[in-house]
Amino acid sequence: MHRDSKTIAIVSNCAWNIYNFRMTLMQTLRREGYEVIAIAPTDGYMSKITDEGFRFYDIELSPKGTNPIADMKTVWQLFMLYKRLKPLCVLQYTVKPNIYGNFAAFLARVSSFNTVTGLGTLFLSDNISSKIGRLLYRAAFIFSSKVFFQNSDDLSLFVDSGIVKAEKTALVNGSGVDTEYFAYSEKTKTDGAFIFLLIARMLWDKGVGEFVEAAGELRADGYDVVFRLMGSADVQNPSAISKAQIDEWVKSGLVEYLQARDDVRSAITESDCVVLPSYREGLPKVLLEASCVGRPLIATDAPGCRELVIDGVNGFLCKIKNSKDLALAMKKMILLPHSERVLMGERSRKMVCEKFSSSKVCEVYINSIKNLI
Repeated sequence: MHRDSKTIAIVSNCAWNIYNFRMTLMQTLRREGYEVIAIAPTDGYMSKITDEGFRFYDIELSPKGTNPIADMKTVWQLFMLYKRLKPLCVLQYTVKPNIYGNFAAFLARVSSFNTVTGLGTLFLSDNISSKIGRLLYRAAFIFSSKVFFQNSDDLSLFVDSGIVKAEKTALVNGSGVDTEYFAYSEKTKTDGAFIFLLIARMLWDKGVGEFVEAAGELRADGYDVVFRLMGSADVQNPSAISKAQIDEWVKSGLVEYLQARDDVRSAITESDCVVLPSYREGLPKVLLEASCVGRPLIATDAPGCRELVIDGVNGFLCKIKNSKDLALAMKKMILLPHSERVLMGERSRKMVCEKFSSSKVCEVYINSIKNLI
Protein backbone atom coordinates (compact mmCIF):
# COMPACT_ATOMS: atom_id res chain seq x y z
CA MET A 1 0.00 0.00 0.00
CA HIS A 2 1.18 3.53 -0.78
CA ARG A 3 1.36 4.80 2.79
CA ASP A 4 3.69 7.71 1.93
CA SER A 5 1.15 9.26 -0.44
CA LYS A 6 -0.95 12.27 0.57
CA THR A 7 -3.38 11.86 -2.33
CA ILE A 8 -6.99 10.83 -1.77
CA ALA A 9 -9.29 10.03 -4.69
CA ILE A 10 -13.04 10.60 -4.58
CA VAL A 11 -14.72 8.27 -7.08
CA SER A 12 -18.34 8.28 -8.20
CA ASN A 13 -20.57 7.46 -11.17
CA CYS A 14 -20.85 11.10 -12.31
CA ALA A 15 -19.25 14.50 -11.71
CA TRP A 16 -22.67 15.84 -10.65
CA ASN A 17 -22.70 13.48 -7.68
CA ILE A 18 -19.22 14.54 -6.56
CA TYR A 19 -19.97 18.25 -6.86
CA ASN A 20 -23.33 18.09 -5.09
CA PHE A 21 -22.55 15.55 -2.35
CA ARG A 22 -18.78 15.34 -1.80
CA MET A 23 -17.47 18.88 -2.26
CA THR A 24 -17.49 19.77 1.44
CA LEU A 25 -15.59 16.56 2.26
CA MET A 26 -13.04 17.32 -0.47
CA GLN A 27 -12.50 20.84 0.84
CA THR A 28 -12.16 19.57 4.41
CA LEU A 29 -9.62 16.92 3.39
CA ARG A 30 -7.62 19.58 1.53
CA ARG A 31 -7.52 21.74 4.66
CA GLU A 32 -6.19 18.68 6.50
CA GLY A 33 -3.20 18.65 4.13
CA TYR A 34 -4.27 16.01 1.62
CA GLU A 35 -4.22 16.39 -2.15
CA VAL A 36 -7.73 15.48 -3.25
CA ILE A 37 -8.65 14.40 -6.77
CA ALA A 38 -11.97 13.50 -8.38
CA ILE A 39 -12.58 10.51 -10.66
CA ALA A 40 -15.85 10.12 -12.57
CA PRO A 41 -17.35 10.24 -16.05
CA THR A 42 -17.28 13.79 -17.36
CA ASP A 43 -20.49 15.80 -17.40
CA GLY A 44 -21.43 19.46 -17.05
CA TYR A 45 -20.15 19.54 -13.46
CA MET A 46 -16.55 18.62 -14.25
CA SER A 47 -15.62 22.29 -14.76
CA LYS A 48 -17.26 23.23 -11.46
CA ILE A 49 -15.00 20.74 -9.69
CA THR A 50 -11.85 21.99 -11.42
CA ASP A 51 -12.89 25.59 -10.71
CA GLU A 52 -12.69 24.66 -7.02
CA GLY A 53 -9.03 23.76 -7.59
CA PHE A 54 -9.29 19.97 -7.75
CA ARG A 55 -7.82 17.75 -10.43
CA PHE A 56 -10.41 15.72 -12.33
CA TYR A 57 -9.88 12.42 -14.15
CA ASP A 58 -12.44 11.20 -16.66
CA ILE A 59 -13.41 7.52 -16.92
CA GLU A 60 -15.90 5.62 -19.02
CA LEU A 61 -18.65 4.25 -16.80
CA SER A 62 -22.28 3.51 -17.50
CA PRO A 63 -24.14 3.97 -14.18
CA LYS A 64 -26.98 1.59 -15.08
CA GLY A 65 -25.61 -0.45 -17.99
CA THR A 66 -25.12 -4.22 -17.76
CA ASN A 67 -22.56 -4.73 -20.53
CA PRO A 68 -19.78 -6.88 -19.00
CA ILE A 69 -17.22 -5.77 -21.60
CA ALA A 70 -17.88 -2.10 -20.80
CA ASP A 71 -17.68 -2.85 -17.06
CA MET A 72 -14.35 -4.64 -17.47
CA LYS A 73 -13.08 -1.58 -19.33
CA THR A 74 -14.10 0.52 -16.32
CA VAL A 75 -12.12 -1.79 -14.01
CA TRP A 76 -9.09 -1.50 -16.28
CA GLN A 77 -9.28 2.30 -16.47
CA LEU A 78 -9.57 2.60 -12.70
CA PHE A 79 -6.74 0.13 -12.15
CA MET A 80 -4.43 2.08 -14.46
CA LEU A 81 -5.35 5.37 -12.75
CA TYR A 82 -4.85 3.98 -9.25
CA LYS A 83 -1.56 2.38 -10.26
CA ARG A 84 -0.25 5.61 -11.82
CA LEU A 85 -1.52 8.08 -9.20
CA LYS A 86 -0.66 5.86 -6.19
CA PRO A 87 -3.20 7.44 -3.81
CA LEU A 88 -3.12 6.79 -0.09
CA CYS A 89 -6.70 5.58 -0.44
CA VAL A 90 -9.79 5.89 -2.59
CA LEU A 91 -13.23 6.91 -1.29
CA GLN A 92 -15.78 5.29 -3.59
CA TYR A 93 -19.48 6.09 -3.87
CA THR A 94 -22.44 4.66 -5.84
CA VAL A 95 -22.85 1.08 -7.02
CA LYS A 96 -20.34 0.59 -9.84
CA PRO A 97 -17.42 2.46 -8.25
CA ASN A 98 -18.09 0.50 -5.04
CA ILE A 99 -17.93 -2.79 -6.93
CA TYR A 100 -15.52 -2.33 -9.85
CA GLY A 101 -13.45 0.30 -8.07
CA ASN A 102 -12.75 -2.20 -5.29
CA PHE A 103 -11.44 -4.78 -7.75
CA ALA A 104 -9.24 -2.10 -9.34
CA ALA A 105 -7.99 -0.87 -5.97
CA PHE A 106 -7.05 -4.40 -4.88
CA LEU A 107 -5.10 -5.01 -8.09
CA ALA A 108 -3.32 -1.65 -7.72
CA ARG A 109 -2.63 -2.28 -3.99
CA VAL A 110 -4.55 0.79 -2.88
CA SER A 111 -6.74 0.96 0.24
CA SER A 112 -10.43 1.50 -0.49
CA PHE A 113 -13.24 2.99 1.56
CA ASN A 114 -16.77 2.46 0.28
CA THR A 115 -20.00 4.26 1.09
CA VAL A 116 -23.40 2.70 0.38
CA THR A 117 -25.57 5.77 -0.16
CA GLY A 118 -28.75 3.80 -0.86
CA LEU A 119 -29.89 0.48 -2.24
CA GLY A 120 -32.02 1.57 -5.20
CA THR A 121 -33.35 -0.96 -7.70
CA LEU A 122 -30.58 -3.43 -6.83
CA PHE A 123 -32.44 -4.34 -3.64
CA LEU A 124 -35.95 -3.16 -4.50
CA SER A 125 -36.33 -5.95 -7.08
CA ASP A 126 -35.30 -9.60 -7.28
CA ASN A 127 -34.52 -10.07 -10.96
CA ILE A 128 -31.38 -11.74 -12.31
CA SER A 129 -29.49 -8.43 -12.66
CA SER A 130 -30.16 -7.61 -9.01
CA LYS A 131 -28.97 -11.05 -7.89
CA ILE A 132 -25.76 -10.69 -9.90
CA GLY A 133 -25.26 -7.20 -8.47
CA ARG A 134 -25.53 -8.49 -4.90
CA LEU A 135 -23.01 -11.26 -5.64
CA LEU A 136 -20.60 -8.70 -7.08
CA TYR A 137 -21.02 -6.54 -3.97
CA ARG A 138 -20.11 -9.53 -1.81
CA ALA A 139 -16.99 -10.27 -3.84
CA ALA A 140 -15.90 -6.62 -3.99
CA PHE A 141 -16.30 -5.86 -0.29
CA ILE A 142 -13.78 -8.57 0.59
CA PHE A 143 -11.16 -5.98 -0.37
CA SER A 144 -12.62 -2.98 1.50
CA SER A 145 -10.80 -1.29 4.36
CA LYS A 146 -14.14 0.07 5.58
CA VAL A 147 -17.72 0.16 4.30
CA PHE A 148 -19.85 3.07 5.46
CA PHE A 149 -23.64 2.98 5.54
CA GLN A 150 -25.99 5.92 5.93
CA ASN A 151 -28.62 4.10 7.97
CA SER A 152 -28.72 1.07 10.25
CA ASP A 153 -31.30 -0.79 8.11
CA ASP A 154 -28.95 -0.92 5.11
CA LEU A 155 -26.02 -1.92 7.31
CA SER A 156 -27.99 -4.77 8.88
CA LEU A 157 -29.23 -5.97 5.50
CA PHE A 158 -25.69 -6.20 4.10
CA VAL A 159 -24.31 -7.90 7.20
CA ASP A 160 -27.22 -10.34 7.60
CA SER A 161 -27.02 -11.23 3.90
CA GLY A 162 -23.33 -12.03 4.21
CA ILE A 163 -22.32 -9.29 1.78
CA VAL A 164 -19.90 -7.64 4.21
CA LYS A 165 -18.46 -8.55 7.61
CA ALA A 166 -19.80 -6.52 10.50
CA GLU A 167 -16.31 -5.53 11.69
CA LYS A 168 -15.69 -3.74 8.40
CA THR A 169 -18.78 -1.54 8.68
CA ALA A 170 -19.54 1.85 10.18
CA LEU A 171 -22.42 4.31 10.17
CA VAL A 172 -22.05 7.81 8.77
CA ASN A 173 -24.86 10.36 8.97
CA GLY A 174 -25.42 10.86 5.27
CA SER A 175 -23.47 13.29 3.13
CA GLY A 176 -23.83 16.01 5.72
CA VAL A 177 -25.31 19.45 5.21
CA ASP A 178 -23.86 22.94 5.46
CA THR A 179 -25.94 24.40 8.27
CA GLU A 180 -24.75 27.95 7.51
CA TYR A 181 -25.47 27.79 3.78
CA PHE A 182 -28.93 26.37 4.49
CA ALA A 183 -29.79 29.04 7.03
CA TYR A 184 -32.95 28.94 9.11
CA SER A 185 -35.86 30.87 7.55
CA GLU A 186 -39.19 30.83 9.33
CA LYS A 187 -42.17 30.50 7.01
CA THR A 188 -44.35 33.59 7.32
CA LYS A 189 -48.01 32.83 7.83
CA THR A 190 -50.05 33.80 4.78
CA ASP A 191 -53.60 33.38 3.59
CA GLY A 192 -52.42 31.94 0.26
CA ALA A 193 -52.35 28.34 -0.88
CA PHE A 194 -50.44 25.79 1.19
CA ILE A 195 -47.32 24.64 -0.73
CA PHE A 196 -46.03 21.05 -0.66
CA LEU A 197 -42.64 20.51 -2.32
CA LEU A 198 -41.02 17.27 -3.49
CA ILE A 199 -37.37 17.55 -4.59
CA ALA A 200 -35.85 14.44 -6.16
CA ARG A 201 -34.88 12.86 -9.43
CA MET A 202 -38.15 12.10 -11.16
CA LEU A 203 -38.31 8.38 -10.38
CA TRP A 204 -41.29 6.21 -9.49
CA ASP A 205 -39.15 4.81 -6.63
CA LYS A 206 -39.06 8.29 -5.09
CA GLY A 207 -42.83 8.13 -4.61
CA VAL A 208 -43.57 10.76 -7.24
CA GLY A 209 -46.62 8.83 -8.43
CA GLU A 210 -48.05 8.66 -4.90
CA PHE A 211 -47.38 12.40 -4.47
CA VAL A 212 -49.41 13.17 -7.62
CA GLU A 213 -52.23 10.82 -6.57
CA ALA A 214 -52.38 12.46 -3.13
CA ALA A 215 -52.50 15.85 -4.86
CA GLY A 216 -55.55 14.71 -6.79
CA GLU A 217 -57.27 13.54 -3.59
CA LEU A 218 -56.66 16.81 -1.73
CA ARG A 219 -57.85 18.86 -4.69
CA ALA A 220 -61.00 16.73 -4.92
CA ASP A 221 -61.62 17.42 -1.22
CA GLY A 222 -61.44 21.16 -1.85
CA TYR A 223 -58.12 22.00 -0.18
CA ASP A 224 -56.34 25.14 -1.44
CA VAL A 225 -52.97 23.55 -2.04
CA VAL A 226 -50.06 23.84 -4.49
CA PHE A 227 -48.03 20.71 -5.25
CA ARG A 228 -44.55 21.27 -6.68
CA LEU A 229 -42.13 18.79 -8.19
CA MET A 230 -38.47 19.71 -8.64
CA GLY A 231 -35.82 17.50 -10.18
CA SER A 232 -34.39 15.99 -13.33
CA ALA A 233 -36.70 13.98 -15.60
CA ASP A 234 -35.84 11.36 -18.22
CA VAL A 235 -32.80 10.26 -16.21
CA GLN A 236 -30.95 7.01 -16.90
CA ASN A 237 -32.72 4.76 -14.44
CA PRO A 238 -35.15 1.82 -14.75
CA SER A 239 -37.54 3.76 -12.50
CA ALA A 240 -37.38 7.00 -14.52
CA ILE A 241 -40.52 9.04 -15.18
CA SER A 242 -40.73 10.56 -18.63
CA LYS A 243 -40.94 14.29 -19.16
CA ALA A 244 -44.09 13.60 -21.23
CA GLN A 245 -45.76 12.08 -18.16
CA ILE A 246 -44.80 15.09 -16.04
CA ASP A 247 -46.09 17.47 -18.71
CA GLU A 248 -49.40 15.59 -18.63
CA TRP A 249 -49.66 16.04 -14.86
CA VAL A 250 -48.86 19.74 -15.19
CA LYS A 251 -51.41 20.17 -17.98
CA SER A 252 -54.09 18.54 -15.83
CA GLY A 253 -53.38 21.08 -13.08
CA LEU A 254 -52.32 18.50 -10.49
CA VAL A 255 -48.76 19.75 -10.00
CA GLU A 256 -46.30 22.46 -10.89
CA TYR A 257 -42.93 21.32 -12.26
CA LEU A 258 -39.72 23.17 -11.47
CA GLN A 259 -36.55 22.33 -13.37
CA ALA A 260 -33.65 20.89 -11.41
CA ARG A 261 -31.28 23.52 -10.03
CA ASP A 262 -28.10 23.51 -7.95
CA ASP A 263 -29.42 25.98 -5.38
CA VAL A 264 -32.73 24.74 -3.95
CA ARG A 265 -32.87 27.15 -1.01
CA SER A 266 -35.46 29.53 -2.48
CA ALA A 267 -37.77 26.65 -3.42
CA ILE A 268 -37.57 25.24 0.11
CA THR A 269 -38.08 28.67 1.67
CA GLU A 270 -41.22 29.27 -0.40
CA SER A 271 -42.72 25.93 0.66
CA ASP A 272 -44.75 25.16 3.77
CA CYS A 273 -43.74 21.49 3.93
CA VAL A 274 -41.20 19.30 2.13
CA VAL A 275 -42.33 15.80 1.15
CA LEU A 276 -40.36 12.68 0.19
CA PRO A 277 -42.51 9.53 -0.19
CA SER A 278 -39.51 7.42 -1.29
CA TYR A 279 -39.52 3.61 -1.15
CA ARG A 280 -36.00 3.48 0.34
CA GLU A 281 -33.12 5.91 0.87
CA GLY A 282 -29.60 6.07 2.24
CA LEU A 283 -30.07 9.35 4.07
CA PRO A 284 -31.83 11.86 1.78
CA LYS A 285 -29.98 15.15 1.54
CA VAL A 286 -33.12 17.03 0.56
CA LEU A 287 -34.69 16.26 3.94
CA LEU A 288 -31.50 17.43 5.65
CA GLU A 289 -31.57 20.67 3.67
CA ALA A 290 -35.27 21.25 4.32
CA SER A 291 -34.70 20.59 8.02
CA CYS A 292 -31.90 23.14 8.12
CA VAL A 293 -34.13 25.80 6.56
CA GLY A 294 -36.74 24.96 9.21
CA ARG A 295 -39.50 23.18 7.36
CA PRO A 296 -41.70 20.40 8.71
CA LEU A 297 -41.38 17.14 6.79
CA ILE A 298 -43.54 14.33 5.46
CA ALA A 299 -41.79 11.12 4.44
CA THR A 300 -42.41 7.42 4.22
CA ASP A 301 -41.68 5.11 7.13
CA ALA A 302 -38.79 3.72 5.09
CA PRO A 303 -35.08 3.17 5.78
CA GLY A 304 -33.23 6.45 5.44
CA CYS A 305 -36.36 8.57 5.81
CA ARG A 306 -37.42 7.57 9.30
CA GLU A 307 -33.96 8.52 10.58
CA LEU A 308 -34.84 12.15 9.82
CA VAL A 309 -38.57 12.32 10.56
CA ILE A 310 -39.90 11.67 14.05
CA ASP A 311 -43.64 11.22 13.62
CA GLY A 312 -45.56 14.03 15.28
CA VAL A 313 -42.37 15.82 16.38
CA ASN A 314 -40.82 17.39 13.28
CA GLY A 315 -43.24 16.01 10.71
CA PHE A 316 -45.31 12.97 9.81
CA LEU A 317 -44.49 9.50 8.51
CA CYS A 318 -46.73 7.66 6.07
CA LYS A 319 -46.87 4.15 4.64
CA ILE A 320 -44.73 3.21 1.64
CA LYS A 321 -46.47 3.09 -1.76
CA ASN A 322 -49.70 4.34 -0.20
CA SER A 323 -51.06 7.58 -1.67
CA LYS A 324 -54.09 7.59 0.63
CA ASP A 325 -51.93 7.48 3.75
CA LEU A 326 -49.73 10.20 2.24
CA ALA A 327 -52.83 12.33 1.59
CA LEU A 328 -53.91 11.81 5.20
CA ALA A 329 -50.51 13.02 6.45
CA MET A 330 -50.78 16.06 4.18
CA LYS A 331 -54.23 16.91 5.54
CA LYS A 332 -52.91 16.63 9.10
CA MET A 333 -50.09 19.02 8.22
CA ILE A 334 -52.45 21.57 6.65
CA LEU A 335 -54.80 21.49 9.63
CA LEU A 336 -52.05 22.10 12.19
CA PRO A 337 -51.89 25.61 13.65
CA HIS A 338 -49.20 27.68 11.94
CA SER A 339 -47.31 27.96 15.24
CA GLU A 340 -47.09 24.15 15.50
CA ARG A 341 -45.64 23.87 11.99
CA VAL A 342 -43.06 26.50 12.90
CA LEU A 343 -42.17 24.49 16.02
CA MET A 344 -41.80 21.35 13.92
CA GLY A 345 -39.40 23.21 11.63
CA GLU A 346 -37.37 24.41 14.58
CA ARG A 347 -37.10 20.84 15.88
CA SER A 348 -35.93 19.69 12.44
CA ARG A 349 -33.22 22.33 12.39
CA LYS A 350 -32.03 21.46 15.90
CA MET A 351 -31.80 17.74 15.13
CA VAL A 352 -29.77 18.25 11.95
CA CYS A 353 -27.36 20.70 13.57
CA GLU A 354 -26.71 18.27 16.41
CA LYS A 355 -26.24 15.09 14.35
CA PHE A 356 -26.04 15.62 10.60
CA SER A 357 -23.84 18.65 9.91
CA SER A 358 -21.10 18.40 7.27
CA SER A 359 -18.40 18.84 9.90
CA LYS A 360 -19.57 15.79 11.85
CA VAL A 361 -19.75 13.63 8.71
CA CYS A 362 -16.29 14.73 7.51
CA GLU A 363 -14.85 13.90 10.92
CA VAL A 364 -15.87 10.24 10.52
CA TYR A 365 -14.03 9.89 7.20
CA ILE A 366 -10.92 11.77 8.38
CA ASN A 367 -10.61 9.64 11.50
CA SER A 368 -10.86 6.46 9.39
CA ILE A 369 -8.14 7.71 7.04
CA LYS A 370 -5.88 8.61 9.98
CA ASN A 371 -6.43 5.16 11.48
CA LEU A 372 -5.39 3.65 8.15
CA ILE A 373 -2.09 5.58 8.31
